[in-house]
Amino acid sequence: DGQVQLTQMKHASVVNNTQIEAIDSGATRVRLKNIFSFDSFTSNSAGSYDGVGGILQEGAFASANYSNFGSNNQVGTRLTAKLGPALHTYTNELQLQAELWDGLLKANIGGFYQHQQAPRNLEGTTNVYKLYSNPNGYLNAVGFIKRSVAKEKAIFGQATLDLSHAGIEGLSITGGYR
Repeated sequence: DGQVQLTQMKHASVVNNTQIEAIDSGATRVRLKNIFSFDSFTSNSAGSYDGVGGILQEGAFASANYSNFGSNNQVGTRLTAKLGPALHTYTNELQLQAELWDGLLKANIGGFYQHQQAPRNLEGTTNVYKLYSNPNGYLNAVGFIKRSVAKEKAIFGQATLDLSHAGIEGLSITGGYR
């Protein structure tokens, strides 16, 4: 009846975590840390979503809903779905970590950046469904906006003062900001 349950996904990611010990001299340690990632993801899914096993979609209550994407997704009653272009996400986080005065003060400051870009052509990048025996084929429910770009930026800092150096064993004070 053309009501195929289908899920296709393609996912790839790369993460690089680099640390450089800048200073390591007894009571003082300073480290530079960089975390970079790239993620690529695309998916298709399809199924019968009328809640009663396709009876309404294929039965007497069927009505025409038109979609300009239908002919791309169906041959006869058979769903043909191909994976389209991927959503790409790049992130980078740079941290400066310090441990001073033999652990009395530990601090971490840094910045974060994320760049996410949706593909320009969404053909094959969608969830598809067939509603009320649509004679024009399967309909698309797109999960993100075509040609969109999202950027995130953040700065942060955190420091912990270990009060066991002042004789109060097991107590520390931490403060931070993002």
